[in-house]
Amino acid sequence: MPSPLLHDRRLGTHTALVKLLVSEIVESWNVLFSKPDMPSYTKYVSNATDFPSEDYYDYIIMGGGTAGCPLAATLSSRFRVLLLERGGVAYGNQNLMTQEGFLASLMDVNAFDSATEAFTSEDGVPNVRGRILGGSSAINAGFYSRADQEFYKRSTFNWDLKLVNESYDWVERAIVFRPELRNWQSAFRDGLLEAGVDPYNGYSFDHVVGTKTGGSTFDTLGRRHSAADLLKYAKPLNIRVAVHATVERVILPSSTSSPVSRQSAVGVVFRDRSGRYHHAMLRKHGEVLLSAGAIGTPQLLLLSGIGPRPYLASWGIPVAHHLPYVGQFMFDNPRNGISIVPPIPLEHSLIQVVGITESGAYIESASTVIQFASPAHSGFLRTPAAPLYLTVATLMEKIVGPVSAGSLRLASTDVKVNPIVRFNYFNSPVDVQRCVNGTRKIGEILRTRSMDDFKFQGWFGNKDFRFIGPALPLDQFDFDEMADFCRHTVSTIWHYHGGCIAGKVVDRDFRVIGIDALRVVDGSTFGISPGTNPQATLLMLGRYVGQKIMNDRKGGYKMYFRYCGCRLTLSSGHAPTSRLVWIGFVSLSKDSNYLSLSNRSNSQTDLETGLLTSLGSISQLRAKVSSERYRGEKRRDAERELARVNFSTRQNLSNQCLTRGANTRSTQRTAYIPEHTDNVMQLHLWERGINPYAVSIRITLLCCVP
Repeated sequence: MPSPLLHDRRLGTHTALVKLLVSEIVESWNVLFSKPDMPSYTKYVSNATDFPSEDYYDYIIMGGGTAGCPLAATLSSRFRVLLLERGGVAYGNQNLMTQEGFLASLMDVNAFDSATEAFTSEDGVPNVRGRILGGSSAINAGFYSRADQEFYKRSTFNWDLKLVNESYDWVERAIVFRPELRNWQSAFRDGLLEAGVDPYNGYSFDHVVGTKTGGSTFDTLGRRHSAADLLKYAKPLNIRVAVHATVERVILPSSTSSPVSRQSAVGVVFRDRSGRYHHAMLRKHGEVLLSAGAIGTPQLLLLSGIGPRPYLASWGIPVAHHLPYVGQFMFDNPRNGISIVPPIPLEHSLIQVVGITESGAYIESASTVIQFASPAHSGFLRTPAAPLYLTVATLMEKIVGPVSAGSLRLASTDVKVNPIVRFNYFNSPVDVQRCVNGTRKIGEILRTRSMDDFKFQGWFGNKDFRFIGPALPLDQFDFDEMADFCRHTVSTIWHYHGGCIAGKVVDRDFRVIGIDALRVVDGSTFGISPGTNPQATLLMLGRYVGQKIMNDRKGGYKMYFRYCGCRLTLSSGHAPTSRLVWIGFVSLSKDSNYLSLSNRSNSQTDLETGLLTSLGSISQLRAKVSSERYRGEKRRDAERELARVNFSTRQNLSNQCLTRGANTRSTQRTAYIPEHTDNVMQLHLWERGINPYAVSIRITLLCCVP
């Protein structure tokens, strides 16, 4: 049936068609450039200044980065979790949220609060760290590829490969997308195949020899999805995320009662932006989890007194535990390659295709648009009215491993000062050989027909590339010349790792050796880079360790809520009656799907007593807070008044419930949990042994304090 718009007599057919076309274009434009909705996880993200001076948690995670965010989201499904991030939130920062802003975000640095924190290793190679919720996954090139099988074999961790694959799947369903290959990436793919990096394995997350298209954390509109987006799977009731929270140290007891007893982490100290100190403490059976990355985690261990005894003593740091290899075995995969200016404009593309060779090197590529700046005070070039832009294409190789190792040491006892790092690039001849193999392969790719379109026509009919920076040596069969090229053009691909490697600093379950209730869950535990790019493995690692921890605690798990305001509705064949009551203590056992309602002394509370007992002002206050009629200042007044109810009042109310319960028939009641939501939990309780018919009691937990 024709559109009614086409028969609008006032507009005419031609005008109607134009109007329809324009409306579709406007709609498409709005989809492309509309501001995305604020992520759901921001609802439980707060500035560190809003946190109390002391609070208690089941798990405290230091570092809201690539591994820390999925770790926090996973553990929050059953435990109370605090996630501490020293940076801010990426939402609203155009450079961080789009692939076109990749280079700009890397260069937009300052010493205080930029999302990218710059540092230079003692090797003289500039490098960066992520200082933002999402960590380096919020500033990287977005390429996603799983680890190689050799990584699992060479790791000392006790990997459950079934759970590993499930953890990868969990990440991929949420934030990984299939990139669309356009001009440059398609030509690069074809060049790899012509150069013998075969077969073509298509679109794949797996690490297999040959050429493949990997995943991307940029969606089809070019919007970034970082590890922070995995926080949408967190249970809001159980998680708190503090940004601009700088962790000073892990809290360890100053002494132990027995020479054979082990040290145990009990919490952390962090500071907010105003300089105020906060103490986050562990509940029973809780743990501190370090996910601050290969630079931050060894630095925090050293500042907490965990490291080589003589070295810590030289800084005047009290030694909590002698662990000689903290900060040792630091690795960074060197990057070498060439950049060209093509004669034709190219799309903006980050890493999408990778060539996995059998000679110890991975080949990747990117194309980007950069602004051209004319030389200052040039008499030959007039400054243009509008900025000029150049397209630059880069071919790069990253070596497997590496074998060369360095170290990290403190530059200050101030945690905000970057530690001093040396990676010792190409200290091992194995790494040099792999780099020579990789750069020779780049030369082969440049000589393929797929690259001909990116050469300039010369004066005498010859075609050649226009290089920015050093070109490959002319004699690429000369090993010494190629090795010199590797050493003199070395840069980083930002895949540094180590400093707390397994078997030296942590055990097979990521626990810090010799310290209870303290684990490391990040790339500092790796002695080898996983596959072509570590992002996928670090995202998996957070989910994986979270699942392992929960599996280890099955059977003994309980979630606790203190002082819950509860709405109880009683139905027994008559019209339902509803009443707001206060229950002193609630414990929820997820494994058995049963809820028990208890008072402060953990005795069973009689639900019938709870229904019949008037709790006076507390009930009235809770009713005020929950009432739709109370808005604005009145609601805040009621909340403040409720907060002033002291412990003794609550204890008296609990005793009152106990007294009344003794005068009624005391029968154990259990509650099966058929369903629950993030904010409200509805349960159907029944009594056995009191009435011949079922008495249904529905409880809605309101304003629970974990």
